[in-house]
Amino acid sequence: MLATTRSIGNRKGNIMHKISKYRLLMLCGFLAFGLAVSACDGDNSKVDSGGDKADVADTQKDEDTTSTNPDKDAGPDITEEPDATITPGFMNGAWKLTDTSDDAVIAYFDLTHLEGNTDVKGGFLTGAGLYDGLLEGGVGVLAESSYEGSTLKIQWNPTTQDVEMLTLNATQVDEDTFSGTVTAVQNVDLDLPVKLVRESQAPGN
Repeated sequence: MLATTRSIGNRKGNIMHKISKYRLLMLCGFLAFGLAVSACDGDNSKVDSGGDKADVADTQKDEDTTSTNPDKDAGPDITEEPDATITPGFMNGAWKLTDTSDDAVIAYFDLTHLEGNTDVKGGFLTGAGLYDGLLEGGVGVLAESSYEGSTLKIQWNPTTQDVEMLTLNATQVDEDTFSGTVTAVQNVDLDLPVKLVRESQAPGN
């Protein structure tokens, strides 16, 4: 009887030992399975993240392509108009001023005048026909001058005095001639009858 009891006890002990051993193996298996599942989830999250980045890159590429579309970014078609044609005015060109009494040359004028404009600009070359003391061949730039209607006014200073100014006031006689007088600021007695005629070209050209 005692031997039988011991034999049964030994069987139970072996069974419990085997069960404990199986439980340990099963627990290890569950742990390994859990770790494997977690690793798979981590890998999937990385793949998904990469996919999101790819989607963002594609979206940005589409936006860049849209922003550089010449058909959308181009402004209105503006056609540049050609510059307005500049037409020389009546007084434009070379002129010679002479004393009507002896045809002595007082000055040569090289004038710039635009059609529709009253302003006259240009330069002068001094002659010997006005009075002694002027430097023949002296050159300079005209002061304020104008042509309006048939009236011409030219101001210039052929002297070395800053305060001096000669003025030609003349009226148009024909297409190539003006008649008038020359006066001076300093030489108040000067009131010289003169004639202004058109030249084919300025002196020295």
